[in-house]
Amino acid sequence: MSAKPAMPVPKGQGAPTLSAESAKDPELVVEYIESVEALLNRSNITDDATKIEWLLRYLDLAVRRMWKMLFDQLKTEVKTYQACRDLLATYYPEIDEEAQNTLARFRKSLREFRDISETDERGLGVYRMYFDSGVKRLPEDKITDREKGELFLERLDSDFRARIIDRLFTLGKEIKNEKGGVKDPEHMYTTEDIIKTTLELASEA
Repeated sequence: MSAKPAMPVPKGQGAPTLSAESAKDPELVVEYIESVEALLNRSNITDDATKIEWLLRYLDLAVRRMWKMLFDQLKTEVKTYQACRDLLATYYPEIDEEAQNTLARFRKSLREFRDISETDERGLGVYRMYFDSGVKRLPEDKITDREKGELFLERLDSDFRARIIDRLFTLGKEIKNEKGGVKDPEHMYTTEDIIKTTLELASEA
């Protein structure tokens, strides 16, 4: 009977890694966890403490310290691998299986679109149809309207994005609360207004 392959040495061939900068990107965090879990399954490692140890071992020092500090909040008797994973999911919702199968993959699929200009009528039309179709499949509790708007804008070129925001500001489209102030500085415009203004500017180009 052949022995199960050993886990790769940190920084060695086939070893996953996650830097402090990469840890800011939920998609890269999901990819890191998936890679570690695939290696754990390949090596037939099932012990919770050992799985947690390997999940931490491939991280850059700063990220390892942060995650270990989070995991140490759990009492020893409930410190399972799944409990640690669930704790990470409170900071990275994309780790949740449902979100992983929808939001993270949708973000990744949008990468084929890039730097769309207001004069690219065909490219913008295809992108808009693809975006509308994909965003409807996202679970409402996994993405805010602000995030939808940001996702849409990300694939446009920087000059086009700037003109869209300028037009929205000029039109006074900021979301207001009952007292007349901005509802949320990070949630200035609805996705509907963003897309509508995008198409208006493109038609004027």
